[in-house]
Amino acid sequence: MRFRLRYLIQLLSLVIIDIFAYYTTLVLAHFFDINFIFLFNFKHIFGTNLKPFLFSLNYMLSVKWIPLLLIVTLQIHKLYQMRYPFWEETKHLIRAVAIAVGLALLVVTIRNMYVEISRTFFIWQCGFLLFILPFLRFYGKKLLFNIDIWKEKVLIIGSGEKSVLTIKGLENEKHLGYEVAGLLDYDLKKKHKFIEVCNKRYKIHRPPRSLNKFLNIMKIDTVFIAIDNSTPEELSKIVNEVYQLVRRVIIVPDIKGIAIFNSELHYLFMERLFMIKVNNNLNSLTNRVIKRSFDMVVSIAAFIILIPFFLLIGALIKISSPGPIFFSHKRVGRNGKEITIYKFRTMYVDAQERLKKILETDPQAKKEWEEKFKIKNDPRVTSVGKFLRRTSIDELPQIINVIKGNMSLVGPRPVLKEEIENYYKEFRHYYYSVYPGMTGLWQISGRSDTDYNFRVQTDVWYVQNWSLWLDIMILFRTVGVVLRREGAY
Repeated sequence: MRFRLRYLIQLLSLVIIDIFAYYTTLVLAHFFDINFIFLFNFKHIFGTNLKPFLFSLNYMLSVKWIPLLLIVTLQIHKLYQMRYPFWEETKHLIRAVAIAVGLALLVVTIRNMYVEISRTFFIWQCGFLLFILPFLRFYGKKLLFNIDIWKEKVLIIGSGEKSVLTIKGLENEKHLGYEVAGLLDYDLKKKHKFIEVCNKRYKIHRPPRSLNKFLNIMKIDTVFIAIDNSTPEELSKIVNEVYQLVRRVIIVPDIKGIAIFNSELHYLFMERLFMIKVNNNLNSLTNRVIKRSFDMVVSIAAFIILIPFFLLIGALIKISSPGPIFFSHKRVGRNGKEITIYKFRTMYVDAQERLKKILETDPQAKKEWEEKFKIKNDPRVTSVGKFLRRTSIDELPQIINVIKGNMSLVGPRPVLKEEIENYYKEFRHYYYSVYPGMTGLWQISGRSDTDYNFRVQTDVWYVQNWSLWLDIMILFRTVGVVLRREGAY
């Protein structure tokens, strides 16, 4: 009964958020659509019956079937039952919104409804919904979490490395609504009673006499099973014991190194076997064409918009120190070919001599250079260069590389041949299989604050799990990282 009541309250809260998002975008779409038509004198194209939009309660009620259609579409996509991470939920929302708006436009056109409204209104509203709905849901869930409506207590079975990673993941994805109430460890050899993760202490419980009573006392709705090195028999026993006592059981499996984003589950029912089909999306010519087309459209549009900004940055560089505006250097590209990378110059022209002197006189700087090929508070960098690096503006000229076709908007960071030999080693074929990118998974995961092994693993993970949606997600997250100036120096 407690589970059902909480679920109904959560469902109603999400429906209210979605209806609010719909009517907000309805007003915005009418405002922009009508003003666009009248501003540019397009009445002869869109019709003479159009009038400036006036807020009307009767009109709002007359279109109530459209938000109902949206809610049904969201329900079909399980956006009221499932708790998705933000970007995964956004992907499902985009699909659901496109279908709902498309169906609404089809019905309105066939039945000749709302003749006083231009059909481009639906395009405006679809665009606004695609941006506003994900963020309203995100912040709405945060608010609901703070007032305990969206909060769901979870128990993690296990207390090893996998459990720690699970806690970190749930802490980073707060809007999922999961709050770790504690851990349960069946390994009696372990004596520690607490574990500290993300500056929080979590109690480790020992196996209770009655698991059902234990779960009820702690008010647990969901159990994560994250046991290191468990056998199939041990895992099966725990799952079968917990399965009937809570709403949902989530297993954290051992699948490191597998392309999980592009994998498909298949079943052999008689043999009770799961098979994972792993797809290499970037082996497909169609996917490579899609990625290249996306790169060209976005990079050409960005280049045109940024031309005045490029001129301003060029002038500042010239004023700050003598030397050229751009700096070019050699890096390894796709299939191991050497390419020339462009950047705004951020260093003094005698940077190599300065670097040699630093490495000879500063052991700490030498160690940092050997580990990361970077130095914090680098004295070779000009005053303007420091700003360009902190904001990553120095890398914007790489748009030229993207247009030329030897780089991509998203991909592994361009590296030297020595870095491939010293660090990528057996993973070099992953790097060679794609074009290096202006940004990538490493850049949004800590950038210069991470070690080189982490950088290699993120590049490998990106290639294994590539999709167009992953590229879009990384581009949006890059903007946030740059604005917060995380890990850049």
